[in-house]
Amino acid sequence: MNSSDIACRIEVLTAAGRGAIGTLRFVGPVDLIDAAECFRAANGRSIADQMTNRIFFGHWGRGEATEEVVLCRTSADELEIHCHGGSAAITRILNDVRAAGATVARESTSPEDQSHGLSDKFAQVVTGALTARTALLALGQFNGAFNVWLDRIEEIDSDFQLRSEVEAVISRGDVGIHLTAPWQVVLYGQPNVGKSSLINALLGYGRAIVSSTAGTTRDVVSAETALDGWPIRLSDTAGLRDSSDDIEQAGIGRALEQIETSDCRILVIDGSRPLTPAERELCEQSRPNIVVRNKSDLSTVAVLPANFEGVVVSATTGRGIDELAELIVDELVPDPPTPELPIPVTHRQIELLREAADLAAHGQQTAALEVLQQMRTGQDEWPTRE
Repeated sequence: MNSSDIACRIEVLTAAGRGAIGTLRFVGPVDLIDAAECFRAANGRSIADQMTNRIFFGHWGRGEATEEVVLCRTSADELEIHCHGGSAAITRILNDVRAAGATVARESTSPEDQSHGLSDKFAQVVTGALTARTALLALGQFNGAFNVWLDRIEEIDSDFQLRSEVEAVISRGDVGIHLTAPWQVVLYGQPNVGKSSLINALLGYGRAIVSSTAGTTRDVVSAETALDGWPIRLSDTAGLRDSSDDIEQAGIGRALEQIETSDCRILVIDGSRPLTPAERELCEQSRPNIVVRNKSDLSTVAVLPANFEGVVVSATTGRGIDELAELIVDELVPDPPTPELPIPVTHRQIELLREAADLAAHGQQTAALEVLQQMRTGQDEWPTRE
């Protein structure tokens, strides 16, 4: 089919309402937009002369009133346009392309459009990504990493190989879920061990109240940051101890709930004194991912139980803070994926992958592939940010 025979249309992929980024897809000969002089690329080339599957930057509009946009030709006759998420920018692009002769698609109903269901959903993840690193991974999926994988696995003729492929993708699910929602990292321990000071040191500013009075923190205090480009929510909790104070007891109860549901548990102890029996019990029973021996500027005498190495830090001087940040990242993302790899981004996608892996394990390859192809329509829920 000649490109001139393709009907030109443009559609909005991102959800209604204001967001950080708006994404549109144009289908048809890109010469239409070039002829209308709607877009000027920073590299001086026309859209038709741009390489496919390469991102290029430029300005949309004529004269001085222009919008900064990022474009990508995903094929000879398909173009993605990423602009500011406000309705004014999106409406302007729609109107310009419609004036050039394209139709504005309200919804995708044709069979061939159903293949875009997964990409449409990944477009929503791009707009909801919390950091540049997670946005890059989301763009990889939006630009076809997952669809390419779905195409490739149809050619696999071994149940074992299919299962291995699917399980590898499942292993990236935790990263995918956290492209739009931060990992939950909780700091806990006895009162006055320096949890609040440690939170502030990791954040780089004073979010938690610091006091020499034990029990100052009586509720969960949270703040968001990024470590090595990964979104993290750090939570400071009430000191764990026996207390007759009703308010403090309530805070300790919430702390225990936070510890139980967190992605990474960091037990903080006062490293300048010997371990208390309660701290030894916390080491052995609370299953901490990381043990921090704080207050190393005073002394380092605390000896941890066997199998607990711990990291020595000083929230006051900053000693060991970088090492602690690296340990947190290693605990949460031990094998960071690249944008070219397929990454599931919803709980439903992970469920389908697990179902397919189970079918492949029982020799039902055809059924497993049918389950995987359900993912192309994108008919599942999106993770919500708490």
